[in-house]
Amino acid sequence: MRNAILIVCLVCGLLGLNVIASKLVVDHEIDQFSKTLVIPQLMTVDLDKMVSDKLEQGIEPKKILAYTDTVLELLRHDGFIVLDSKNVLYSPERHNLRDITFEELDVLIKDRGIEPLEDQSYQQSLDDSLKHIEDTFDISTK
Repeated sequence: MRNAILIVCLVCGLLGLNVIASKLVVDHEIDQFSKTLVIPQLMTVDLDKMVSDKLEQGIEPKKILAYTDTVLELLRHDGFIVLDSKNVLYSPERHNLRDITFEELDVLIKDRGIEPLEDQSYQQSLDDSLKHIEDTFDISTK
């Protein structure tokens, strides 16, 4: 009887060790697999609100265009996938772009070595966009 109890205890102990060892191996494999996953960073942006807020502050449209383009360039540089908030059903608060002041934006782009775009390049970009619209739809925007 004593031998039978000893054998049962030994078998239970071996089964327990097997379960613990298996769990450790599986946990290690999951950890290694999760390190290989590339999880994209997402940011939702309400461009309409961003522009209307800046217009209400009395900022001229060219400067607002430069601001929005610079914000989007900053997000692109930092590896974010940027989504228009109007096309997103739900987004946790941490994925919603907060208002960034012009001063904060200047610091952020300087820290990353991003050159601020000049008003002339925005004007050229606008002119190119208008020409593309005119050519595509055979209309005059002037």
